[in-house]
Amino acid sequence: MEIRYEEYDVPQHFDDVESLVLFLKASPLPERFDPAGHYEAFARLVRGYGSERGIETNAHRELLVVRK
Repeated sequence: MEIRYEEYDVPQHFDDVESLVLFLKASPLPERFDPAGHYEAFARLVRGYGSERGIETNAHRELLVVRK
């Protein structure tokens, strides 16, 4: 039985590449983030989402509360 479901998706940006690297290293990802090992994908991300503000992205979270 679902008790409560909440979700949000808001714009987010990182001022510089170093900030994004720090965030990814601290994030609970399925695989440990390594800038050298993930260079190609990381470079594509920075090129594709870079702007005058930095690297534009979003923060998306979901909360599901259930009772057994």
